[in-house]
Amino acid sequence: MSDKRYVRITYIVTIIISVQSLTLFFYPERYEKTDLLLAAEAARAGDYDSLLFAVRPLLIFLSSLFPSYVSTGVILSFSSALCYITTIYLVSRTTLLLYGSEAASMAAFLVASNYAVILNAAAPNADLPGLMSSVLLQYLIVNKIVKDRQLSDRYMISLGLLSGVLSLARENVLATVLSITLLLSLFDKRRLFIYLCGSVPIPLLWQIYATLTLNDNYLSWILSGGFALSFKYEGVPYNPIKVIGYLLEGLTPYITLFGLLGFLLDNDNRRLKLVIVLAFPSLLLSAVWPSLFEPRVAIIALPGLIYIAGHGANLFVELLRKKPIIGLGNGLPVTVAILVLYVVFNFYLTYINNGSQLSPVWSLLDGN
Repeated sequence: MSDKRYVRITYIVTIIISVQSLTLFFYPERYEKTDLLLAAEAARAGDYDSLLFAVRPLLIFLSSLFPSYVSTGVILSFSSALCYITTIYLVSRTTLLLYGSEAASMAAFLVASNYAVILNAAAPNADLPGLMSSVLLQYLIVNKIVKDRQLSDRYMISLGLLSGVLSLARENVLATVLSITLLLSLFDKRRLFIYLCGSVPIPLLWQIYATLTLNDNYLSWILSGGFALSFKYEGVPYNPIKVIGYLLEGLTPYITLFGLLGFLLDNDNRRLKLVIVLAFPSLLLSAVWPSLFEPRVAIIALPGLIYIAGHGANLFVELLRKKPIIGLGNGLPVTVAILVLYVVFNFYLTYINNGSQLSPVWSLLDGN
């Protein structure tokens, strides 16, 4: 099978999976009382006094701008769905810059089909907006570095300001701000200073404002998440080993093994250094994330990791396609088999983690 045909098939499957994910597994009743939804509803009623508004104000503020007749849940769910689709595109574009079209199609497929992502693809929370914000910032910096374009002062201050704004969507976006900071420290220290001048003031000023007016900030969020909520979630104090377990579960053995394979078989030292710097802050943050005893902690780790996992998945498929008998000539059967197995595995996990329920849309179609 030609590389173009391989890429085309993978992208077609990815589009189908994306549409099915948004229609099969979004069950609104499961998301009637998410923290973000409750905080946004309170804000639309004029009450901004909440911990979540102190650390994730962007979506709450934007939702308050809509007319009152538009449901808050609809606004936030639509935002997540849009971010889900945008994330798939941005992951593909970034991986294309790093590893080529075959790896790009596999990376897009992996993130679109990941069950932790699917479960939150249309949820009224900040997980997918945070993921999209991270991969957007990574694409913008990787596009400049890989193509050896000049990092102009104007570009860096603009990227810094955008980083500061997007960090208000979800606090884990700050891990990507850190990864860009580390990258610039390796490539261009002068541009690093300019970037920090743009990225630091917005979240810093917001935290000062939140502390003075709401009596809440990142520190109070950490204390609440690391201690108070950990008792509520599991009845035991915060345990990083438990969080790492859920991280590996959310990534599934596929992304974990493909990421390791891509790391071990990448002989381009400059590219490998770039990808490691992109991945490390997000991986570290997800491993120590307070109180999130759920597989969706993997969403925090995906920025950076998904690119090298796409590369590893492509290497694995290529290896099997070249094996006698297994490849069966053009390699189409083995490629389709891998895609199908991955989808079935993740759809099964999505279904059981969705309370063994499908979207009400499908209930209407069968007349129930």
